[in-house]
Amino acid sequence: MQLTPTVDILKSVTSKKKKPFVIGFSAETGLNIAKAKKKLKEKKMDLVVFNNVAEQNAGFESDTNRIVIIGANEEKQYPLMSKEECAGAIYDRYLEAIS
Repeated sequence: MQLTPTVDILKSVTSKKKKPFVIGFSAETGLNIAKAKKKLKEKKMDLVVFNNVAEQNAGFESDTNRIVIIGANEEKQYPLMSKEECAGAIYDRYLEAIS
């Protein structure tokens, strides 16, 4: 099987002349918040949502998650909560950032 690299969607969006507010996600195995911060900067996102997918009761095959929302000058950790609550926290942080 031959693989072909794809376009980096985040970089293409953030490089637009009229850049929208961009929130990205960094699903990692382990507490590698530094990697999420690097993605935030390199891809010129406004916020990145980090989560450790190897953590018990969090990640892809769970109804709960524990996230860290990272901005250029701020990092906020959240407790284990439902994914709906995570979505609400992300939306609230977005509203704070644009106001």
